[in-house]
Amino acid sequence: MIDRIPNTALSNLPEIIDRARDRSVVGLQEEVVQACLQRILNYGNSDSRRPRVEQVRTLRRLIFARSDILLIARTGFGKSVIFHAYSILTNKITLQLIPLSKLGDEQLTEIRRFTCARPCLIDAKTRSEEKDILARVAAGQYTHVLLGPEQASTRAFRKILRDATFQARVGLVAIDECHLIMQWEEFRPAFTLIGELRSILHEHVVWFGCSATLDRVSEGRVLRTAGFRPVGNRIHQTEVIRTSIDRPDVALSVIPIPRVFTAHVSQYDRDSAYQDFLSPHS
Repeated sequence: MIDRIPNTALSNLPEIIDRARDRSVVGLQEEVVQACLQRILNYGNSDSRRPRVEQVRTLRRLIFARSDILLIARTGFGKSVIFHAYSILTNKITLQLIPLSKLGDEQLTEIRRFTCARPCLIDAKTRSEEKDILARVAAGQYTHVLLGPEQASTRAFRKILRDATFQARVGLVAIDECHLIMQWEEFRPAFTLIGELRSILHEHVVWFGCSATLDRVSEGRVLRTAGFRPVGNRIHQTEVIRTSIDRPDVALSVIPIPRVFTAHVSQYDRDSAYQDFLSPHS
């Protein structure tokens, strides 16, 4: 089963995941998830990429233990690939809550490179230009539904969420940049309503939150207000995964500015001095 995954079409990965749910192969679940995620990471890429341990651990908990996950990891870690991969691996819909439409556009582009994925972005612009977008969402035409907390709290979208057929199709609620729930709650109160989705959606739906800057105090508030289940190591509980957020590739230097930059010299001399100045510090 695992040996076939590197050459398997993405659309066939859910079948492999379903086979791994059998109790007789529970011990292979981690290897199956790792191989499937590596297949997704390398889709359309010439270079070979290997998934991180925490990415595999998170997806395994979300898919097989149906547990919520709060992941704190540095920028560039690969947090977004987790909620991109979830729908590809399960054939379930992901509701991805985003703080800004600009980030939604970027995520939309990333997800669209997977031919089996059908993402959409719901914001004021798309609702104005695509009058039937909510009807298409309700019909289950999209695998990834990206929207802000304001759109998620509208009466029209809440009506879709309460539809039994649609509820059965939803598998994951992903909260991107979840530290903003606390930081922006005063001028964007819709962030505080995210937790209400838990009482609307089916109990099988899992929560995934991620951030690069969530401190311990904010972590507790997010867990209490954003719809996460109680923290624990059992199924249907929330696991908090913290990784190092150090960025060794980023440095801050304080260097005196040479007088030539402020002196009355020709632009040529100033440019030459600037290049000389940068060389030892780049």
